[in-house]
Amino acid sequence: MSERALTYRARRGLLESDEQMALLVQRVSGDVHGRYFFPHLAGVGYSYNAYVWSEDIDPYSGVLRLAFGLGTRAVDRVDDDYTRLVALNAPPSFRK
Repeated sequence: MSERALTYRARRGLLESDEQMALLVQRVSGDVHGRYFFPHLAGVGYSYNAYVWSEDIDPYSGVLRLAFGLGTRAVDRVDDDYTRLVALNAPPSFRK
């Protein structure tokens, strides 16, 4: 726990609360383009969905933030990064 992390938690009243966290490590899949290797898709999962855009979505079911390419595009939340949000209890239907 760095000083920066403790300060963050103190400002939000979280010093006394137990905060659970998980880490997932997996193989990166993608293709070589010239001298560079690029993954096809990256994402990050959240246990709470703060962006409830429909009454069918349960915010406590979580959400995935997906982006093409490197994982930094999914995590950094840049305005023009073309990410997509997927509610875990109501994923989009691709049926025709």
